[in-house]
Amino acid sequence: MKTKLLVTFILFAAATLFISCDSKEKGRAIRSDVQDAAVKTYVAPGDLDEYYIFKSGGHSGQVYVYGIPSMRHISTIPVFTPYPATGYGFDVESKKMLGGFTWGDAHHPSISETDGDYDGRWLFISDNANNRMARIDLRDFKTKQILGPLPNVSGNHCSSFVTENTEYVLAGSRFSIPLPKGTYEKIEDYATKYKGIVAGIGVEPKTGTMTLGWQILMPPFNYDLGDAGKGPSKDWGFWTCYNSERATGKLEVTPPHRKIATTSLP
Repeated sequence: MKTKLLVTFILFAAATLFISCDSKEKGRAIRSDVQDAAVKTYVAPGDLDEYYIFKSGGHSGQVYVYGIPSMRHISTIPVFTPYPATGYGFDVESKKMLGGFTWGDAHHPSISETDGDYDGRWLFISDNANNRMARIDLRDFKTKQILGPLPNVSGNHCSSFVTENTEYVLAGSRFSIPLPKGTYEKIEDYATKYKGIVAGIGVEPKTGTMTLGWQILMPPFNYDLGDAGKGPSKDWGFWTCYNSERATGKLEVTPPHRKIATTSLP
């Protein structure tokens, strides 16, 4: 009787062990791609991410900083809009820097460069709504300067692209208009009497202080994105555009949208 009980117990234990092992194997087999991704991107509390990503905040007027690979929200950098959480836009210094504006449309953050590579000194970002450019110091993630509104520019969207050694930050008009600003021309004369602008904002190499460097009067295209050349093309600026047909009405919205405009930098 004891022998039978012993044999039964051994068989039961073996079966339990087999089921347990089998369950573990099945558990491993059914782990989803999402779970695998979560394990690969996990950064323990107190550990640092390998990279930062700086995201434009659009109509919030701010810049958002995330860690990679964790994708944690690290910081919100107030730029073109008051930010009550830190008092930005309410103290004398930042309120003066905002220049009476209470919102912005933040687009296209760009990091300063040395020899065509990121050097981590400053981050530049454009205000598409109010034709401004801001500079953020990456030592403390704080906005140090807002330049503008830029004269003659209407919709500063084709920004904020830096030259090979951050001599200039490129800017320009998304919406071509009659110039000088405030003048009127008939829409039927769009192709000949409306003008676009591309510009270079000078950057003082030690302090980062921005000043308007130059502007070039251009055909009435809608300048959208771009970049400054590097290496052999370092003296060139490149912009994508749409409506190079200089059309109005339905023709303006039906042609292919991506064209390239180039200009030699002064």
